Amino acid sequence: MSYLDSLFSVEGKAAIVTGGGHGIGKGLAEALLRAGATVVIAGRKADKLEETAAQFGKESLPILTCPCDVTDATERSNLVDYTLREIGSIDILVNNAGGNLTEDVLDYPDEYWFAQHELLLKGPFHLSQMAGRHMREKQGGSIINITSVGAQVTFAESPAYNAFKAGLEHLTRMMANDLAPHNIRVNCIAPGYVHSGMTRETWRDERSRKESLARIPLKRYGDPCDLAGALLLLASDAGAYITGQSIVVDGGLLIHR
Repeated sequence: MSYLDSLFSVEGKAAIVTGGGHGIGKGLAEALLRAGATVVIAGRKADKLEETAAQFGKESLPILTCPCDVTDATERSNLVDYTLREIGSIDILVNNAGGNLTEDVLDYPDEYWFAQHELLLKGPFHLSQMAGRHMREKQGGSIINITSVGAQVTFAESPAYNAFKAGLEHLTRMMANDLAPHNIRVNCIAPGYVHSGMTRETWRDERSRKESLARIPLKRYGDPCDLAGALLLLASDAGAYITGQSIVVDGGLLIHR
């Protein structure tokens, strides 16, 4: 193994990826698997999890599945317990599960607000607490929160999504500060427009696609694999001196005027 290969390796590490059955989460899980980690993918749709596991299982990559709705406290606890029981450790936690409930800001319903809070902020915080306690015992680990450029700029009719992604980014910095004495690093990856379920309608609509591409200097949507480099940097020893940071992977969206 070359120096660079070993630097970015997560060989022998155990990882959880929420929302790991499809889209961005599937791409993140694949990156960790191919870099040597054993990965538990979690998500609400058991069929998607099994489909992804079967795909990577054909290559004998060490992937496990655990159905989990991260808005449910019991299921969050079950995910952590399952991972510790089956693998014996949690070295990497990737809080990726997400989604956006849209409505005009003046008509935004309470049920949307509370649902988004559970999914985008409380769920990741609770999972980070539970995984962090285990990481504290062994004095090491990496927590990676998938936020969004929506933490810094606004998307129309998305008050909860924007607010809670911004909250998760600041929570990341707070946790990074508090957990640093235990050698636990906490960072964010903030994607821009990436091919996923969330962007499917934008991409399929010609007008929306043209408008969004006009704002991206690299003139394309990202693919889930475009996040692999940032993920492996933050998950491996290559990022051993990086904590409390947000790495934006957006094709230049935030610098465009």
